[in-house]
Amino acid sequence: MKILIDNGHGKETPGKCSPDGRLKEYAYTREIADRLVTGLQNEGIDAMRIVPGENDVALFERVRCINAFGKECYIGINPLQCDGGVVLSGCLQTDGAYL
Repeated sequence: MKILIDNGHGKETPGKCSPDGRLKEYAYTREIADRLVTGLQNEGIDAMRIVPGENDVALFERVRCINAFGKECYIGINPLQCDGGVVLSGCLQTDGAYL
């Protein structure tokens, strides 16, 4: 089984940053995704990011990539703004049903 990691938005996605502009979502989620992939691979688990670069990839393209792998494991990383703090939200699915 391959674990697919979706680090979400790209560098040019408008508004995807902390209120003060210091935390850029694309950089933060890519760092988390890279660490997750490396950790899984170090344990002998096949894992990959579905958006390897910094450019934005539309949701429908990411879904198409996920569906091309069939019934695999998907983890989406999405930080959410919450009362001045950041909350990490994740999505884990293994049934192959995306959209």
